[in-house]
Amino acid sequence: MDFLQIWEDVHKKGILTFWVLFYVSKGSYDAGTLYEVLAKNDTTLNEHSLYRLLRRLYDVGLVNQDRKQGRNKYYSISDKGKNILNVFMVRNIEPLSQTIRS
Repeated sequence: MDFLQIWEDVHKKGILTFWVLFYVSKGSYDAGTLYEVLAKNDTTLNEHSLYRLLRRLYDVGLVNQDRKQGRNKYYSISDKGKNILNVFMVRNIEPLSQTIRS
């Protein structure tokens, strides 16, 4: 494995939390639909990793389980999750965006 591939793999794993919170801030998703949306841009995404992440985010109160339809659980962002997402964006996304525009 070359350096760039290792760096990209680590980055993708680290940024998955951001993308999950970002998408569930836009609406309620079941894990399967969320996986499809995320997988369009990341061919290395593992479905089990997504399920584990959703469970962790739920356990710490960053996402809500809105309803259950059959076996599907629907997730949306909680108020705590909105706050965390906003702080992350101010600290990390906005400075990067400003640097690119300069």
